Amino acid sequence: MIKYAIAIVFCFMLFAWLGCKKDSTTFHYLESSLGDTVTLSGVSGRERADSAYKSVFLDFSTAVQSSALRSSWDLGFYCGSEFRVIINHAVGATAAVLDKSNLNDVTIADTVALVSKFNLDVDTAGDISTVDPVDADSAAYLAGTVIPEIPAAASSSRVILLNRGTATNLGRRNWIKMKITRANSGYTVTWGNIEDTAEPYNTFTMTKDASYTFRYRSFTSGVVTYEPAKTLWDIAWGLTTYKDVSTGTTKARPVPDFMMINFINGVKAAEVKVTETTTFDNFSEAQLAGITFSGYRDVIGVNWRNLTLSSTGALSINTDRFYLVQDKTGNVYKVSFAGGGSRGYPVVWYIRVKKAPDPAG
Repeated sequence: MIKYAIAIVFCFMLFAWLGCKKDSTTFHYLESSLGDTVTLSGVSGRERADSAYKSVFLDFSTAVQSSALRSSWDLGFYCGSEFRVIINHAVGATAAVLDKSNLNDVTIADTVALVSKFNLDVDTAGDISTVDPVDADSAAYLAGTVIPEIPAAASSSRVILLNRGTATNLGRRNWIKMKITRANSGYTVTWGNIEDTAEPYNTFTMTKDASYTFRYRSFTSGVVTYEPAKTLWDIAWGLTTYKDVSTGTTKARPVPDFMMINFINGVKAAEVKVTETTTFDNFSEAQLAGITFSGYRDVIGVNWRNLTLSSTGALSINTDRFYLVQDKTGNVYKVSFAGGGSRGYPVVWYIRVKKAPDPAG
């Protein structure tokens, strides 16, 4: 019996020692992707491929793409420290702030002078002042939204007219009149169709979420997920409002096949022209010296393709250049769009050339 008692005491002493031992945890960080070749799927159903209804987002480090219908949202509510609201650049939406503070005072007559400025379509250019910035960095973009920063005092809020955009299969949609005020850590929107002339109007509230750059809302279907969480994408492809300088005056026009970087959340890019000594295949980390990265919304933009279609109507890609994309953690990828693909299904070929520093040191 004594030997069993000794064994039991020893076990208790061992467990007590293990229980007092300092806890330690080892974290294993996920290795970022070395690269991949991805076909972006922009076509939703039976629409023409050059009018693909989706916006497609791609994250290089996880090799994950996601997509959403361009027409799924109307307003994007900024989740950062400022109170900013964007309109839907993916369907050619436009807006104007009126010098009126009562929704009842705004009627269809207020839209007459704005029709020529507001109507954007792939064949129609409009006034650049009616859209959010199309080629800025994050600071200028947020400072220049067509809807000014939402004032702290609700009494300072003015009526906003919104043309919801028709650059997709949506056809005619009612213009919206609305007022936006701050609501603690979010926004309150009071709105109605332009024909509405009496209360009660519709009201909804949007709360900021730090995981996202913007939270999105549709006037017809409520809260929607359009853009992934802010750390989960690097580039986005699809139609967007951009500038048209063909007439000598800068206009706004919806442009398909636009490549946008996640410029508000630290993603940057640079264009590299192909030479006899610098090609996509041979570009390496050693050649990053001297490269200047840009955080502009349109650093890739439409430059990866020819604006003029080929004789067959297919997407014509500029093969004399490729891009470097630096993600939010510091990984750098070389990116080529010259790997084939077709309208609505562009191919992205990317290879990591520099690994981000290990966050564990």
